Amino acid sequence: MLSVYVLENGITVKKLPWNDDGTMPKGAVWIDLLEPTPTEEELVEGVLGLNAPTREEMEGIEFSSRFYEESDAIFMTATLLTRADTEEPEQIPCTFILTKALLVTIRYGSARAFSIYESRLLKHPTFCSSGELVLINLLETLVERMADVLEAVGHQAEEVSRHIFSSRSIGGDAAPRPTRHLVRKNLNVDTENTLQAVLRRLGRQGELVSKAQDSIVSITRLLAFWLNVKPSWSAPAVREREKSVSRDLRALSEHAAALSAKVSFLLDANLGLINIEQNNIIKLFSVVAVVFLPPTLIASIYGMNFQFMPELGWRAGYPLALVLMLVSAITPYWYFKRRDWL
Repeated sequence: MLSVYVLENGITVKKLPWNDDGTMPKGAVWIDLLEPTPTEEELVEGVLGLNAPTREEMEGIEFSSRFYEESDAIFMTATLLTRADTEEPEQIPCTFILTKALLVTIRYGSARAFSIYESRLLKHPTFCSSGELVLINLLETLVERMADVLEAVGHQAEEVSRHIFSSRSIGGDAAPRPTRHLVRKNLNVDTENTLQAVLRRLGRQGELVSKAQDSIVSITRLLAFWLNVKPSWSAPAVREREKSVSRDLRALSEHAAALSAKVSFLLDANLGLINIEQNNIIKLFSVVAVVFLPPTLIASIYGMNFQFMPELGWRAGYPLALVLMLVSAITPYWYFKRRDWL
C-alpha cells in the first residue's frame, strides 16, 4: 500500500494516494510503502531517482546493507517489534530513506507506532513539516511504544512474582501448593491455574523482551549512523533531538536487560516450584507405600501354608491379625507426623 502525506500551506496535512498520471503529489513530505508491490516501488524509484532495497537486502544483518548513502539520500534500515500485544510478537524490517525534501519508509508489516504517529501528524502539521522531522518524530514514537511494551511486561512480571512468592504459595510448615492460589483473572492465563500456565506466560514475556532488545539495538545503530552522517541540510534542533532519543534508547536498553534478568529468575523459580510439586507427589506415594508395607508383611506371614502355626487355631486369631495390621499402618504415619516429615 502506497500512502503520501502532503503538507499544504504549512497548516494542513493530508493523506493522499499517488497521482493517476504517475507523478508524486505536490508538497509530499512522507511516502509510506506498506508491503509495497513491484509497481509501487517502481513509481517511487522513478520519481525520486533512487534504488530502494529489496526485502532480502533489508533483512540482511551486514552494516553496509543496512546503512549507506546514495544519490544524496541516506538509507537506514531497522528491525521493529510488532504484534507485541498478541501471543506471537514479530519483528519486521523497515527502511528509512531520508532526502532533503522528504522521507520514504518501506516496511513489510504493520507497527503500532506508525498508526500512532499518523493520528498525531494529521492533528498537528508541525510533526510533518520536513522529511527529517518526520523521521525524528517517528523514532520518538517508536521509543515511546517500546517503553510502553517494556512497562507492560514489567507489570506482568511483577504480578507473576507476587503470586509465585506469596506466603500462601510458599508456606513454612505446610506443603507448598502454589497452583491453588494463582489468580486466573490477574495472570490472564488461558488454562487452569497451574504452574505450567505461568511457565508459558513467562516464556512469552522472555521472548517479547528479547525481541524488544533486538529492536532497541537496531534503532540505536540507526541513530548512530544518522548522527555521523551529518548532512548539510540537517537542522540543529533535529540534531539535539537525535541525541535525546539516543539517551532514551540507552535507558530503555538497561531497563530491558533488567527485565530479561528478572524474567529468567522467575522462570528458574517457577521451575523450582514445579520440582517441589513433583517431589510432594512422590513423597505422598512414598508415605502410602511405607504405611501399607507393615500390614502387607503381616498379611504375608499369616498367608503362609505352614502346618504348625499356633495362631491359625485361635478363635481370636483373625481379629488379632487385623488389629496388628491396623496398628502397624498407624504407627509409621504417627511417627512421621511427630517428626514433621508430613
